[in-house]
Amino acid sequence: LMEGLRRYADRLTIFCQAGRIAVPRQDYPLFRLLEGMIVQVQAPYAGVFHPKVWVLRYTAEGEMPLYRVLNLSRNLTFDRSWDLALRLEGHVVDRQYAFGRNRPLGNFIQALPELTVGPTHPHILETIGLLQDEVRRVAFQSPARFQDELGFHPIGIQGHTNYRLEQGRTRVMVISPFLSDRLLQQVTDQGQKHVLVSRLDSIAALKPKTRERFDQIYVLDDAGIGYQETQATGDLGGEAVGTESQPTGLHAKLFILENRGQTTWLVGSANATDAAFRRRNVEFMVSLHGRRNIIGIEQVLGKEDEDNSLRTLLKPYPAHSAEVDTDPAQRKAERKADNVRDWLI
Repeated sequence: LMEGLRRYADRLTIFCQAGRIAVPRQDYPLFRLLEGMIVQVQAPYAGVFHPKVWVLRYTAEGEMPLYRVLNLSRNLTFDRSWDLALRLEGHVVDRQYAFGRNRPLGNFIQALPELTVGPTHPHILETIGLLQDEVRRVAFQSPARFQDELGFHPIGIQGHTNYRLEQGRTRVMVISPFLSDRLLQQVTDQGQKHVLVSRLDSIAALKPKTRERFDQIYVLDDAGIGYQETQATGDLGGEAVGTESQPTGLHAKLFILENRGQTTWLVGSANATDAAFRRRNVEFMVSLHGRRNIIGIEQVLGKEDEDNSLRTLLKPYPAHSAEVDTDPAQRKAERKADNVRDWLI
């Protein structure tokens, strides 16, 4: 393990929200080898740095570099919740000009050093310069069953506007653990038979008129008000004490927008909240496109008698849960505690 850390300490850089690193229960001398690869950043518009993006560069003699981009809903924690991951790959193409669709991804990488809360090592700046330059000329391939119409959408960095969820649509499916009334009302102001999948407490906190916009509302069979985004830490490289052996709780984020025969998926870090889509947070989303009869809402939900369908993991939201007390005073106190922590940082 020590040799692996030593070899890769100068090959890996992690940008993370300042002050949000979980303190380990037990100290390990090997943690010292991680210090140089971790860079703390702050969102420029007073939100949080929330993307979960991996940009990996592979080289081989006689070959153009291969890039793998992972756009996730999962954080770097021991959390065992249900998440969603998108993998894109492609080689750098020998061409003078960038692919237009890759410019937002290149701009996002290029902007990272501007968000740091302290000085950035020259080696990291050199690496960022290489990645942002090459990634603009990568011929990424769409996943199977999707059309070749990828779109990269950074949110919360200068020079990029919000993703327009109000674009034409006839039906919407939203999968998100956290919700806000205004964002959901914006997404569902067109079309009908919308679908929502979320946490029990998040749905209960919505206004009744917002819930009424959805024809179907679901929670996971293992979802509950007590679910938290845990950051348990155990022995290095081993099982963490207190974690579940199976996934539990919802943390995936997916927006499916149908427009007649066409469908758009929006995948990434953004919850269905105003903070995510109105540039307060820094987020990263990828849009994928295809035919409704292949990647549409009904195809994603699947049939109840299919063992591996999403429907088998869901149960209808019980209407009486609207009476659940979500304790607004506690939420307000938590927001104040977060604000004080950010001020101290």
